[in-house]
Amino acid sequence: MTDTSIELKWLRNLLRGMSVLIPLHIHLYCDNKSVISITTNLVLYERNNHIEVDCHVIRLKYTAKKIVLPYIPSKEQAIDIFTKV
Repeated sequence: MTDTSIELKWLRNLLRGMSVLIPLHIHLYCDNKSVISITTNLVLYERNNHIEVDCHVIRLKYTAKKIVLPYIPSKEQAIDIFTKV
């Protein structure tokens, strides 16, 4: 998920450079409710000792209100046709 957030940051900066208005925060759609819970709930986040670095990056961006994590079921994720069989 970190690669996606890095790409979104790059895209946001590119659009800003072209004077395109962008929203205050970016929607990073997620089909994993556990990831959303860990990111949004500080108690769950602190109890997980073995979180990879990318989860920390997402948590920091979420608390800084740079991204939001709306849930979208896997069936409705159009991008999956390019990444999954």
